[in-house]
Amino acid sequence: MGRLKIAGYKILQLALIIFLIYTAFAGLSFLIFGGFMDFPCSIEYVEQDNCILSYRSEQDNGEDTARIEVFLTSYTAGFRGGGCLMKKSETNTLDVRTSVIDLGFKRDGSRLKVNDEVLEEGAEFHLTSLYNWNPWIISRISFKNLGLVTECQTGSDHRRIVIVGSYGKEVSLGKGLSVSSALIAGLIFIYLRLKGVKTDTTLKEKLLETNETPN
Repeated sequence: MGRLKIAGYKILQLALIIFLIYTAFAGLSFLIFGGFMDFPCSIEYVEQDNCILSYRSEQDNGEDTARIEVFLTSYTAGFRGGGCLMKKSETNTLDVRTSVIDLGFKRDGSRLKVNDEVLEEGAEFHLTSLYNWNPWIISRISFKNLGLVTECQTGSDHRRIVIVGSYGKEVSLGKGLSVSSALIAGLIFIYLRLKGVKTDTTLKEKLLETNETPN
């Protein structure tokens, strides 16, 4: 029985060591890999005129009839710059998929229902996800409901709800250090347990040998 416990603890110890090495290399990867992304969303809210200045990659033809419009800058850890997710809907609903969460927007006047949360005009949405294969990475998404706004360049009176924000992956020293500390603590615990089981097993084996030795 003692030998089985020792084998089990050794397997668990090896698994923790492998995961600790992986955690260390995952943290160092940000110093080795990286690069540049495309341009983030170029949009500015002009509060005094309650309109937005946006610089789109392509211009719309004809009158804009959007009822919901989304501008989300995307980013990833270790990379500079970002991408831009732009979506709009001519109805009162809009579905947007991101790497953090899938969003369902439903317009009601100047406010929005985002999934199961009501977002009033001027309110912000925040979500942080700790789940990621990399122990040093977390995901965040945040955006603001600007309410009913026009587009400054066009001079049109057409108003739509505009959502502006960002989402992506970023480095979290807190998460990485917590995972590393937990692994080190686990290794120390396994080492002490393994040492105790080895000692008990050795003593039991010596006692058995003594009892089996003829007088």
